[in-house]
Amino acid sequence: MVVPTFILTPRPLPTPAAPPAWSLPPIKTMDNHQSGEGQWAVYLREPIGRVIAYRAFLHPDPRRPYATAGIIAFDLKAIRLHFVLGTKEPFSRVKIQRPGRIPPQDFRCGRLIAVFNGGFKARHGHFGVMVHGVTVLPPRQGLGTVAIYKNGHVRIGMWGTEIKSTPDISVWRQNGPLVIHNGKINPHTADYAPKDWGITVKGAIAVSRSALGISKDGRTLYYVAGDYLTLPVLARTLSAVGAYQAMQLDINKYWVHFDAIGCNNGLLRTAPLFRAMKYQNDGRYLKRFWRDFFYVTPANKNGRPTGSQTVADKLRQ
Repeated sequence: MVVPTFILTPRPLPTPAAPPAWSLPPIKTMDNHQSGEGQWAVYLREPIGRVIAYRAFLHPDPRRPYATAGIIAFDLKAIRLHFVLGTKEPFSRVKIQRPGRIPPQDFRCGRLIAVFNGGFKARHGHFGVMVHGVTVLPPRQGLGTVAIYKNGHVRIGMWGTEIKSTPDISVWRQNGPLVIHNGKINPHTADYAPKDWGITVKGAIAVSRSALGISKDGRTLYYVAGDYLTLPVLARTLSAVGAYQAMQLDINKYWVHFDAIGCNNGLLRTAPLFRAMKYQNDGRYLKRFWRDFFYVTPANKNGRPTGSQTVADKLRQ
């Protein structure tokens, strides 16, 4: 595991009205809970002190004590989630610009906070994707969908009921059925159906997996990733941390990737969630990439969440 240390430089800016306090429920005790694990720790904060992201680690599978899950919890009042279409994936014959990179206005110190993997290739499910009004792949009814609205709001839900095509949505991305729906684990997660949950390497069931979840009140966005995770274990982990709606993202070792972003001498630097990720094309999302991914910025456009600027000058690795 690698935990970034962010050196924050406050600036003398007007203090805005403070939003309601953000807090996380304790992580539910799991079967093989070990002393000291499963505790939320500060991951990113503003210079004035408000925490915008926590992180925690778990060993969620009693049958595989070596399996580790990392969880990042973001405050959706303080951050914005963005989506980048890869230069090739999800593949479609629809004509659309595919820059495959973070736009210049967000690709700078104090603005870019984190980056992480998207979903499956098109041929591994043909799950729907829409980017800025262009439907790259048509949606499939009843599937889990993350929607990013033009006002920055984020929702995860079932397509056709909880999430529908409306003009106020900027991006939506599907990736199989919901893993958690209305606070309950989908019983279908016990079935290893490749058409829904993806094709694993050599048919293994315990592989690297990632997922995206959201709390019941819509305030907290969870990213979960880890190696040697079965789908039921991933589902139980999402439930334990407080996800009310959740969907699986990409799977298999090379594709599951999360980087916190900091700066060193004005240059963007990455700090992976797990040390092994550093050796899997580290910095892949800081350049043109052929697969889709998500990235995170402060809530407002000038890179100063709630009136102060987060400056990551140094990362200890």
